[in-house]
Order: sequence, then C-alpha cells, then structure tokens
Amino acid sequence: MPPLGGLLAVLLAVFLLAACGTTGADPAADTTASDPAASDPAADSDPPAYEPPLLRSGPGDGSGNDAIVQGEVTLRGGCLRVDGAPAIWPRATTWRDDDQTLVLPGGEEVALGERVTGSGGYGAAADLGEPLDPDVRAAALACAGADGEVAIFNPDSDVARVD
Repeated sequence: MPPLGGLLAVLLAVFLLAACGTTGADPAADTTASDPAASDPAADSDPPAYEPPLLRSGPGDGSGNDAIVQGEVTLRGGCLRVDGAPAIWPRATTWRDDDQTLVLPGGEEVALGERVTGSGGYGAAADLGEPLDPDVRAAALACAGADGEVAIFNPDSDVARVD
C-alpha cells in the first residue's frame, strides 16, 4: 500500500493539472464577464435617472398630472430648472454638456433661456416619492430645499419648445 502522503501528492498534482487545462476558448474574447452591459441589450437604451444636471422620471404608465409645466429653462445650482423650479424631465430627455443643450424626447433641442411646455405639475420636493429613483428625489430636494417646489413633467409627456 503506498504511503498516504504519496497518494495525496498524486491527487494534488492531478487536480492542479486539470485546473490548468483550457477549453480552447480565448479568455480575451469573452467580454460578458468583465462588461455587464455586453450581456444586457437594454443597458444602452435606459439612461440613468440622475445624470447631473438632468433629473429624469421613472418609466411612464400613461398616468400623471393634468396641469401644465411651462417656463424658461435655466441651469442654476447644478440643476436644470423651469421658471426657477428644479425640473424632473421625461425619461427619454437628454442633456448635452458640451453645448448645454437639452434634447427633448422627440429630438427637439432646447437651449438655456428658451421656454418649454408639457403636461405635468408642481409639488413640494419633500413630498416626492415613488416611482422616482432615490437619487432623483435626493437631488431634487437638494436643489429645491426642504420647502421648495419641483416641476415634474409626466413621464410620457410630449414636452415642446415654445417659440
């Protein structure tokens, strides 16, 4: 009978050789492990809710406020605003930092100082709740202050530039 130490050494050697084996796949070719977006086709289509200075609403369900949000677009205190109130924009809205242009869901571009209109309403920043992203709520509260008001466009609102 072989000594126990010799048997363990043989088993360890077999295990290590098996672990060093390769399946023939090029590890550099597998980008899904190091890049989560590569395995998620929706990763590029759903922007983050809070992308300073832009605050975005959550996904729309067709509901919302019956009022109108309307006014001049400004950038103050790191927040995009409509007539001075921090604004929460529809999800598909984007911001181009290089030329400070707001791009509305329909593709219309709005420069700072121009006016917009869309369905939505106004509410106290302290009362913001679901379905808003927690980062959006925190940023809106920081921009508006505890007693401040926030302009909230409905998630599916057709916001438009007013000429």
